[in-house]
Amino acid sequence: MGVIRSNEHSGRSIQEWITVTSAVSQGTWNDPNLLDNFTPLGSSSFDPEFCTGGDTVLEARDGVSFRITFRSLAIASPTWFGILVRDPAVTDTPRILLSAVNSRALSMILITLFKPQRKSIFNQNDVGEHFRDAFQASQTYGFSSFLQTFIENHATASPFIRYTLAAIGDDLPNARSASRLTLQQSLTDFSPNLEKLLREQAPSYYRRLMDLHRVRAEAYDRVLTGLPHLYTELHVNIKFEGFGSKCKRRYAQGCHAYRHSEGRFPTVMKWAAEAVHRVCVAKRITYMCTPVEDAIYYAVGCQTCANRLINGYEAGLRKVFENTPNSIEPTVLLMSPYPATVIRHHRIKPPLGQDEIWEHH
Repeated sequence: MGVIRSNEHSGRSIQEWITVTSAVSQGTWNDPNLLDNFTPLGSSSFDPEFCTGGDTVLEARDGVSFRITFRSLAIASPTWFGILVRDPAVTDTPRILLSAVNSRALSMILITLFKPQRKSIFNQNDVGEHFRDAFQASQTYGFSSFLQTFIENHATASPFIRYTLAAIGDDLPNARSASRLTLQQSLTDFSPNLEKLLREQAPSYYRRLMDLHRVRAEAYDRVLTGLPHLYTELHVNIKFEGFGSKCKRRYAQGCHAYRHSEGRFPTVMKWAAEAVHRVCVAKRITYMCTPVEDAIYYAVGCQTCANRLINGYEAGLRKVFENTPNSIEPTVLLMSPYPATVIRHHRIKPPLGQDEIWEHH
């Protein structure tokens, strides 16, 4: 039975912390995170992504093991694995217990760093449940490139994942870009686990995203209430004259909209507004386009009347959304109780899991 010994590195030494044994399901090792130096390794199964190859076995605290080459670990973690010097006389496979990480988080780290072909497998629930543990473990075990690599790997992932990662990294430009994309989805598409991660790790970014979606939701509500009252509510100076008369001349049996609304054009406008609201909310639309036009045609049942409403409602939609933001604000604005004063809060990024510090200017 042999050992891997560490060299001195920046005044820090890890001494004889791996015990090598040919029976990989047994043995002991010295982990600074353990209370003693002889914690036994339990029998474990191998992660399917890391079950073959490699000259080293990593075991997570829940008993799942991972085969990996020690050289890869040393390159990816120069300040932790990289300071260890393996005894060349030892030929058996070392088994290393990493007590500070569970298997799901360790898998996330190893896949991110060593399995580029599998880099995009993590969904919102995966990130929400395991990213925090993975990030903290990456700091513990010296995988300094994990965060940036993970962010780069998810450049085309769900906008909610992209926003959360940018927020945790305090990357405002990418957070604003991702927040714009989240508006193409409903907050119901935001995984509760991922939302919890964002809320706990980057609360100011969480508030800004919620504010952005709240303002957009209020604008959609205004579509429903404002379009039927273009002139009085939205101040769009468009008049709808001759309702029914032109349609009666065109269609011998009269205008469908005129007949079913009993000659009440405000009723027709309401039908059209409800149709516009439904399609805008469902498809996250903020302007007149073919799906909106089709919804108006279907709701009104008369092409002539629908065309008139399309012209007016196009201006109405512009009015509704003209002042609504399309991304988060650069800073959090909180109104002071004193007149004409705005307090700008700038976040000082703390270590993951600690409270945020705020500067007031």
